Amino acid sequence: MSEDPYYKLFDTLLSLRDTAEHFRIRSAQDLKKLIASKLNGVREPRDLQLLYKLEAMITDLRKTLIIAKEELEA
Repeated sequence: MSEDPYYKLFDTLLSLRDTAEHFRIRSAQDLKKLIASKLNGVREPRDLQLLYKLEAMITDLRKTLIIAKEELEA
């Protein structure tokens, strides 16, 4: 069977919580600066790296759920 969807979901939820906590103290001005640094900069800001990691985890979770469903239906 594929990786356990429960653990993927749990890890994704923990990462979501941690990422939300990281951004909780950011102001609208901070977010505008973050966007500007991405548009004008050469390297990825750390804050965006956190969002990209979360996005990758969600994508991986979705794929895991699709595979698990297919395995149950087989």
